[in-house]
Amino acid sequence: MLTGCAGLMLHERDVIFENQYQILGIQEFQPNQTEQAGIILRLNPAPAGLRKAREEDLIYVGIQDKRGKELKLIENQTETFKPGSRTDSYIDSTQTTFEGQSGRLNDELEVTTRGEIVRFIRGDHKSKLGNFRIVAWKRTPALPEGPVKIGDTWSYEETMDVRLDSWLAKEKDPQPYKIKATCALTGFALVKGKRAAVLKIHATQKKHEILKILFKELAMDVNMDIDETDYLDYASGATLAKIARTRSVSSAPDYGYQDEEQGQSVFYADR
Repeated sequence: MLTGCAGLMLHERDVIFENQYQILGIQEFQPNQTEQAGIILRLNPAPAGLRKAREEDLIYVGIQDKRGKELKLIENQTETFKPGSRTDSYIDSTQTTFEGQSGRLNDELEVTTRGEIVRFIRGDHKSKLGNFRIVAWKRTPALPEGPVKIGDTWSYEETMDVRLDSWLAKEKDPQPYKIKATCALTGFALVKGKRAAVLKIHATQKKHEILKILFKELAMDVNMDIDETDYLDYASGATLAKIARTRSVSSAPDYGYQDEEQGQSVFYADR
């Protein structure tokens, strides 16, 4: 659920998402002998210590009868990397800005090459979409330890504890967002001329929250389903592209309130 859209002009539109697989020119192909035998999946820092990427988001809020208020965002991300406290970890500092919008998102984590968060350092978001602080963030290893073949599956869990920074709404007894994800290696593709492993991820995100809005309390359940396809250059350990579809339902039964959001995000590393 978006925490706020102050100053944003939203127009009602039909809920329509384009086929981003064709737009990005991704070509699937048959695995070679090495890929058939099994490959190691890792997320490595950029050798030069810097990586830039772009994410395009299309979100529909307040959906009714297949129509919703449309919100488009373009995010520019800059990641910097430093050595971590372990031989298999590094410090990942990410700064995200929004084209045409003020504010930015900053987060800093120590992660392993398997995607496990071993130390949360900081996280904050200040923009017209809302203001919040991340106070805790944990993730179990997101990639398998050993080699995987097409059809292999695995899972991971993630929690994020967030605090709203708003004069209008405060959260009572904040609970973390809880994410459970299942993943599979489904094939291989050519992205920007590089061979990539295709990872299909299905995740659920749940949270129960009690918001104090002025003098009233609003108990709300937030449930989100996420279907994501990642294209990982397994030779270098860099994510080349990601395409995700989300559906979120926020409900407050005591007030007869329900809101549905759907979104699509497309992430791709700078060419």
